[in-house]
Amino acid sequence: MKKLLLLPILCLLIGCGKHTKSSDITSYEYSDFSERFIEWTNLLSLEDEKYYGYIFSYTCGHCVEIKQDILYAIKERNWNIYLIEFTYEIPLLASDSEYHGITNIDELGIVGTPTLFYIENKTVMERYTGSREIIMTLSNSL
Repeated sequence: MKKLLLLPILCLLIGCGKHTKSSDITSYEYSDFSERFIEWTNLLSLEDEKYYGYIFSYTCGHCVEIKQDILYAIKERNWNIYLIEFTYEIPLLASDSEYHGITNIDELGIVGTPTLFYIENKTVMERYTGSREIIMTLSNSL
């Protein structure tokens, strides 16, 4: 009986590993990237042609889970990611809505944290919501 209980527990533990090697090498803090922080209202007004906007909360468990992956992508992979700390100025949407092609910040919101937007020429091209979707995006692109 003990062997039967051990198998599911072992599967859970194996699945809880880190997503990238970054956490094995270096531990980054958001304060190390102060120049990457922007306000929500500036998300669609940056001069960069292509970039990501990552909305997170310090108290969000999923955000904490992928923190090292995001910061590793900025530092080690040179991803152009801007960090936006969640505040109540950021509209929370009750349901998933259309986002592709939005150029006006007043028309944009999030379903929750973490959220990663891909912006090209001041236009939202993609949105990734949740830690799994964001990790898949980082993994597939690195």
